[in-house]
Amino acid sequence: MATELKEVFKKFNVNGNGKISTSELGSIMGSLGQATSEQKLENIIRKMDDGDGCISLPEFKDGGTTIKMTKDGGNLIRMTKGW
Repeated sequence: MATELKEVFKKFNVNGNGKISTSELGSIMGSLGQATSEQKLENIIRKMDDGDGCISLPEFKDGGTTIKMTKDGGNLIRMTKGW
């Protein structure tokens, strides 16, 4: 599970700086068919964040992020704390 979360984090962290920004979160959410307002994205980050405006890997893990396999073999990502 920890390895899967790391891989998902890497996909969200497009620029590879070790933190997920609001724009990176918005891009990945949009690609998953979850168009989300800037305000909603900021709220998600604020609930998981330590105050620097981004989500680090430990915050991502601690933020209630879960991965479940779907019937077609894909992954369903759920960030429970931020939603």
